[in-house]
Amino acid sequence: MIKDLDTTDLNKLLECIELYKDTVGVESVDKEYLIKQIKESLIHQNHKIIVKEMMGKVVGFAVGTLLQNHWNGQRYGEVSYIFAHRELMGSTVKKELFDNLNNWFREEGCHYSLSLTSHWDKNYQPEREFLNTTKHFYTQAGCKIVGYNFVKELND
Repeated sequence: MIKDLDTTDLNKLLECIELYKDTVGVESVDKEYLIKQIKESLIHQNHKIIVKEMMGKVVGFAVGTLLQNHWNGQRYGEVSYIFAHRELMGSTVKKELFDNLNNWFREEGCHYSLSLTSHWDKNYQPEREFLNTTKHFYTQAGCKIVGYNFVKELND
């Protein structure tokens, strides 16, 4: 079942984020800051966090935001995170989460959705496997590639 996150799901979501962290090769997660961000997102009506529950566990999540383009005034939805563990029917769950967010965007009058993807290692080098898998997912879901993300270390 896919549903909006509520405060009773917080610990289950954190367990799922641990899976996400391990899957994408992130060394650590600042849980205190993350919980603060999640709670703030639950308050704002232009943010949505949805979770997929199976057998009492959160096995996937997605985060979306309603925004407005400043140069043409069009509302759009931004998918900032989407995850489902591969061992738990990852691609099917991810597609369900993606479709669910896009339905919310549509209901809120959005003209398009924008999915942001970036991932790099500790040396700021791209994580190609992750990026290629993500590119495949989004193109299969009907998205077009329209840009790039850049990162610059500031401690040089």
